[in-house]
Parts: sequence; C-alpha cells; structure tokens
Amino acid sequence: MIKIEHRIDNYFNEEFGIDYVEDGDILEKMYDLIISLDPDKLSDENADNLVGIIDDLADRPAEEDEEEMEEAIAAKRVRISPAAKRKRKKEYRKKRAKIRVKAKRYRKTAGYKKYQRKSKRLKKAGKTSTGKRIRKFI
Repeated sequence: MIKIEHRIDNYFNEEFGIDYVEDGDILEKMYDLIISLDPDKLSDENADNLVGIIDDLADRPAEEDEEEMEEAIAAKRVRISPAAKRKRKKEYRKKRAKIRVKAKRYRKTAGYKKYQRKSKRLKKAGKTSTGKRIRKFI
C-alpha cells in the first residue's frame, strides 16, 4: 500500500502540482477506480503506470484477503421422490394442454385469419406478415 501512495503522490505532483492528502476511505475508492480502468483504452505510458499499480495492489498482505474470503459450501444433492416426479410431470402436461387449447381457440378467431391472409399476401413480396424482409440463409 505504501508503494501505491508514493506512486500516486509522484503522479499528482508531476502532472498537476497537487499535494496528496491521505484519507482511509479515499484509498478504497481509488483502489476500486484503478481496478475498473481498462488498460486497452489508455495511452502506453498510462497503461504501464496502471499495470504497475495493479501489481502493487496484488502484493497486499494475504491476511486481509483471508478475512474477506468466505467458506465455500458444497451443494447438497436433493433426492426427488417418484411421487414428486409424477406430480411435476402431470402439472407440465396440464399446462401444455392448456396452451394447446388456447392456440386452437386463437386459430378460430377473425384476427388470426386476417393475420394469415396478410402473411400470404406479403410472402409474395418477400416479407413477413409484420412487413419485415424475409432472409434466406444458405
């Protein structure tokens, strides 16, 4: 962390003539900002500085990282009973049947028939029923 502070001090003093004032909260904000920067969008010199700062940040003591790390918990396998499988399958079939009935009912409406006539008419012009061009991928 000390290397980073010196680097930031030197950068601000050389570029802007600004003295760096230390604040605990601002260091965390700067850390987040530096990590979020994209080296591809910076000039070569600034990208080198950024990579150096990120390397210095990577050298932080491992104790801090251990405190933040949470214990990994393995996922438990849940056994599904045959009765639950049957129930789920029955609900699925019931839902699909409802969808089929709704579709069948919709195909009898005047709006659907009008939509189909328009589709047939625009197909001759190479368009969909909404007027978009039909693309043929070869």
